[in-house]
Amino acid sequence: MRNEKSNEASKKWQALISGGEFRDITFEACWTLSSCKAEGYGISQLLNPRIENYWQSDGGQPHRITLEFQKKTEICFVLFYLDFRMDESYTPSKIVIHYGSSILDLGNPIIENFHEPSGWVRVDLRRKRGDTLVPIRTFVIQISILQNHQNGRDTHIRGIRVIGPSATSEIDTVKTILGGSTAELRMAKTMSRFQSRMKDIPEIGGLRLR
Repeated sequence: MRNEKSNEASKKWQALISGGEFRDITFEACWTLSSCKAEGYGISQLLNPRIENYWQSDGGQPHRITLEFQKKTEICFVLFYLDFRMDESYTPSKIVIHYGSSILDLGNPIIENFHEPSGWVRVDLRRKRGDTLVPIRTFVIQISILQNHQNGRDTHIRGIRVIGPSATSEIDTVKTILGGSTAELRMAKTMSRFQSRMKDIPEIGGLRLR
């Protein structure tokens, strides 16, 4: 019964991005953690779909999660599974997300505050362009946990998902920018299909995952 509840909870992030406009691009990034408590509390646990697993940091704040993409990537949301009922002072209360062209060129801070969250929470990275929300386009995202509830030092995060636009949305963007060249649209569609196959969770622990 406990595993059934865990599996059900782990899938609820999908409701935050319902519709055909988005897709999961979590495993297209190279992930790096600033620290982890020990083996069994690292990247594999952070990205594992079962929410009883979690990343636990080790050391002084801020705690950081860095994502590096091989190409400039469109990103709409970052989703976090946080549970104050289980983690109490380990639960983040203030997170800032920076993005840029490299780890040495990060700016554009997006700050989110949480009050005793329980479940999936969504941070919207899209920027307003006219009357439309458009994805950011970046090589690097860095997530910094600045504060925890009850002034806790280390942090628990039980899940992260990174969400980009769907293949259709990507092709529409290319069409708008490039004027709808058939060859370029075909290339965008082929790349989207290739990326959608990267779904397996690597069984690797520790601080860094490629």
